[in-house]
Amino acid sequence: MPAPDSTASQRNGAPGHHGGGGGIALYTKLAMSLRHRIATGEWAVGDQLPTVEQFAQDFNLGKITVRQALAQLAAEGLITSRRGRGTHVAALPKGNTPGLRSAINDMVVDASDLKIKVLDKATGQILPEALSHAGKPFADYVRILKLHVHKGVPFSLMEMYVATPIFNRFPRGAERRQKISHLLHDASPGGIGNLHQTITVEPASDVTARHLDYVLAAPVAKVIRVMLDKQRGIISAGVFWYRGDTFVLETEVPAELTQRYPSISIPKPRAGG
Repeated sequence: MPAPDSTASQRNGAPGHHGGGGGIALYTKLAMSLRHRIATGEWAVGDQLPTVEQFAQDFNLGKITVRQALAQLAAEGLITSRRGRGTHVAALPKGNTPGLRSAINDMVVDASDLKIKVLDKATGQILPEALSHAGKPFADYVRILKLHVHKGVPFSLMEMYVATPIFNRFPRGAERRQKISHLLHDASPGGIGNLHQTITVEPASDVTARHLDYVLAAPVAKVIRVMLDKQRGIISAGVFWYRGDTFVLETEVPAELTQRYPSISIPKPRAGG
């Protein structure tokens, strides 16, 4: 995994009141919360927001902190304020677009919607034990550390391992132009078998915050994805970190599978949950 960078927390420091969340300014946390409400449609464009006094009361914060948060959103063009008319939503966050949804979810994505930056590539790698449990590892892998960018904004950091015999079937340099998932479908001689995927939410580390141009300790979606061939060989495995403010994962499952296996659409509750 990417090595921690102890200087990132200093770079991400901000003036103002701070809470216990990795040194993040309280107004930055509030701005993130309000931005999320706008992105998810709780407040639509044109809606009037509560007053500074109401926000201060609801979040138990000082009025200065609230004004700093609102100023941050205004600088992003998300809200506008006029004396005597209050504060209104002016626009949705730029990341919340169909193009970004496609860049995250579709195997084949137009070059105008997705830019791929390969940060590092190493051959002759052993698959980490944490990614080996779902199937049978190959002898060695190509490790690729890359960043996916939509309209100039990075949205996903990925550390992927591709089985060397499969990677050698890729067109030269294709990992810099196309998604690995698309290349795997064309390069796997026996076809694709199963996909194992685990999704959790965690605070952004200094490394993920730096690469994703994100706030330290802000929520990121962490996806562990293992792809098997039909002989249960692990042809690809990796860890994906997505910015929490733009992450949308869409999955389509055939109806006959959900009827036969209801837990696919309605997960079984955990004991004590």
